[in-house]
Amino acid sequence: MPASVGCGIDDGGRVRQHRQHSQGVVEQPQRRRGRLRYSPAQVSASSDEGISEVQFYCDSVDDQHLIGTVAKPTDSLYTQLWYTTGVQNGEHVLYSLALDAKRKSSQASITVNVGNRTRLEAIPTGAVKRTPEKDAHPPILSAALSAYWYDPVPMEGPINSAGAEDSPFVPTGGQEFYFFFTPDTSIDASKQLLDEVSGIWVSRWQGGHWQEPERVWLEENGKLALDGCAFVSDNQMLFCSAREGYTGMHWFSAELEDGKWQNWQNADFTSDLDVGELHILGDELYYGSSRAEARGAMISGCQRGSMVSGKLPPISRR
Repeated sequence: MPASVGCGIDDGGRVRQHRQHSQGVVEQPQRRRGRLRYSPAQVSASSDEGISEVQFYCDSVDDQHLIGTVAKPTDSLYTQLWYTTGVQNGEHVLYSLALDAKRKSSQASITVNVGNRTRLEAIPTGAVKRTPEKDAHPPILSAALSAYWYDPVPMEGPINSAGAEDSPFVPTGGQEFYFFFTPDTSIDASKQLLDEVSGIWVSRWQGGHWQEPERVWLEENGKLALDGCAFVSDNQMLFCSAREGYTGMHWFSAELEDGKWQNWQNADFTSDLDVGELHILGDELYYGSSRAEARGAMISGCQRGSMVSGKLPPISRR
């Protein structure tokens, strides 16, 4: 039962295809280098008994390293999307395991080198994080709220950097911390769009500590997007984005499937609301706006019932 596995990589973040073939044994892996975000791993497999599924793995063929399982080919290839931001930079081995109707199997592999740009690599040399002590307008807790809140302090862990973190959001449960990051606020957004790191990131609370943030990708390889102001409820996300095919900033939605954000689509609010950063609480929508009556400050608005005139996938109510 012949099988082959390939992975699309390119130094510029674009995708190109290559294959390595096997006849039921693992050949000496070929080495490939490239800067990846996520990439299609593709397999060509055939059997007289018919292929029942193809399983994809990273670094080891076991349940913990399973990338995904594909039952049907697309254009004669079994294709599995591989998110490279879920692994460390460096060399990794991708495996495909093709199974036919009688559960006979054939395995193939290829070695790739992941080189995603990190947040720290993108921060300009000499940049220093501004602390509350050096801030001309440090955060101050109102006396009226002192009985309910602690004094504000810099967040512990790897989230704060010499770059800029903004638009924080903690979903219900408190185990994730979403935020917008850009390495250099002095450059124009049109350049942030090209730096490979500006966008939405997430850190997870594990073992009593916030973990190293991971990039949240919400656009296909090779397409430009600058995403921010995330709101997350269960398996749904709202986020604003400036991206290819659109003029200006727009709202989009995405769904969490198999641990990855997918199925993003336009989800603009009605134009009269002019919605900026937002939070949805029950059937109320709280948001910032640039409308004249807001004078550039945060205001709250409310739409009861259908929040976005049917355009937005339903957000779970609590």
